[in-house]
Amino acid sequence: MSSRDGFQSLDRCMYRKRVHGCWLGKAIGGTLGQPHEGHFGELDLSFYDPVPEGVIPNDDLDLQVMALETVRRHGPDVTRLDLAAAWLEHVDFPCDEYGSALANLRRGILPSLSGAHANYCGDCMGSPIRSEVWAALAPGDPELACALAYEDAVIDHDGEGVWGELFLAAIESAAFVVQDRDRLIELGLSAIPPDCRVARAVRLTVDWYASDPNWHVVRRRILKQFGHHNFTDAPQNLAFIVLGWLAGRDFGDAICTAVNCGQDTDCTGATLGALLGILSPDGIPERWRRPIGREIVLSPGVKNLDHPATISQLAELTDRLAEEMLKARSVRARLGERPAGGLGLPPKIHALGREEANSMLLAARPVRLTAIYSQGPLYTPGEPVNVLIRAENRTSSSVAFRLDVKPPPGWSVSVSGPPQQELTPQEATGTTLEISPSDSLRQYEERVALCAWIDGCCHRLSLPMISRWQWLIETPEGPQTVWLPERVLAGHGAEQVIGGELKARARVRLSRRQVVRIVLASNGGGRLSLDDQEVIRYDRADFMPMTHRAAAGTSHDADLDAGWHSIDLALDLEADAPQGALLFADAANCLLIHDILVRAEISEESGQ
Repeated sequence: MSSRDGFQSLDRCMYRKRVHGCWLGKAIGGTLGQPHEGHFGELDLSFYDPVPEGVIPNDDLDLQVMALETVRRHGPDVTRLDLAAAWLEHVDFPCDEYGSALANLRRGILPSLSGAHANYCGDCMGSPIRSEVWAALAPGDPELACALAYEDAVIDHDGEGVWGELFLAAIESAAFVVQDRDRLIELGLSAIPPDCRVARAVRLTVDWYASDPNWHVVRRRILKQFGHHNFTDAPQNLAFIVLGWLAGRDFGDAICTAVNCGQDTDCTGATLGALLGILSPDGIPERWRRPIGREIVLSPGVKNLDHPATISQLAELTDRLAEEMLKARSVRARLGERPAGGLGLPPKIHALGREEANSMLLAARPVRLTAIYSQGPLYTPGEPVNVLIRAENRTSSSVAFRLDVKPPPGWSVSVSGPPQQELTPQEATGTTLEISPSDSLRQYEERVALCAWIDGCCHRLSLPMISRWQWLIETPEGPQTVWLPERVLAGHGAEQVIGGELKARARVRLSRRQVVRIVLASNGGGRLSLDDQEVIRYDRADFMPMTHRAAAGTSHDADLDAGWHSIDLALDLEADAPQGALLFADAANCLLIHDILVRAEISEESGQ
């Protein structure tokens, strides 16, 4: 392996050392920070506290081990669909962006919509902490590292979470051949939009530290401008990682500084530890190595996964897969499909994310099929929805392509586009579907069946369609029936109806008896009555629409029978930026419940 950009060559032996240093630093930093995750104040650590007896399991490493196994199975051309399938097979994390993504994937909502739809944690740290695997598979090639990282990030993130992973993947890939910290930071920033919050937080952190190299002062400035009540929000934590890198005198001092900033401490410590391990694998002192041992220990939330037993074995697997990635990259270069390697990023690599709003990859091979929804997977009964199906022939020969569409009973679909055509190599075509749902709300979720005929072979696919929720909302003009995105009561258009105050009622139908956790989240006050009994009341809260760590006083667990239940609620919201959400989850595991109906008015006698 070598750089083609005039930088120091990276021989195989040095690459292996850096990869081992990456995974070792990841394990050390995660173990240092994990006991203090979610701490909002400053810490004063200079070593592990408590000193562990072995590595502490952490999703920072868990999901990258799974990603490596997915690459081993599918090869260098691994896609977001391959990774999404691995999530469904191996991941059982019910919380935050992980839980939202898994819920979407189980309903057939594929990336990148799986990371964007009904996900309140798209801006969080769950994907930035997975950047190292893509950097290690594409050493010295930030463009390839970012392309791989993007496929990974959109499974469970959008916005700042995606930009955070690309920022780190670019830095860490380049760090295999470049030692200059300022150059690396600029390379990372070139991979993301300059106006995103991650980019602004990083640039200001660099400037603030240059003018006053006191990390305590800089930390306060970061929190004043980018602090967030959700401790996992990415911009503040990415800034803490950079601050620890700037202020640290050595490996231990750097990761302690990052962790001492608080917030998502396992992520900041693990990420900076991995980066420093790439840059200087010999710079990790034995005193930091000894307490964690050599084993790879995965969290209980990762299941049915064979994995390397030790950090050394993990590094060996990474090395082997990187070699396969390098060979595939060289073949593509000979075919003229992409450069063979070298540093640098195209100036518009971050435009990829902006071009994929409301899109869902249906198939990657042999023809790439993408569904582009006009408004995401949401529908309102009786109102048509447009979906563009884009087909792109990425093979080296022509293929015959035809698309058949079958709507749910009572629905109709109008198809505009050639019924059948021959796609030459690299040719793309588009078919627009105007989907007209039934005007009655029979089910919460429906699917439009697709059969993509490619050279006479039918590839069976589907378009998930998720019903909006129906509410009766009090307005100055009187009660109005309003259709809102699932779980959203304000912040997505409802404020145009209600301003900063909301009173609403509806009935909710459960398909079975269960203990339900109800969360009424807002950035103001809230009250909720269930079956005419008040169960939630609070005067002020941060907006935390999360089932496992809802803000104090904003949740209630109730043992509910199957059938209809009444909900009456009131929210006093911040008028300039109202945010409100109602969540229903299984109280036992905090997983969101999706097989429910919410409607403003029903007839008890009708049985609907």
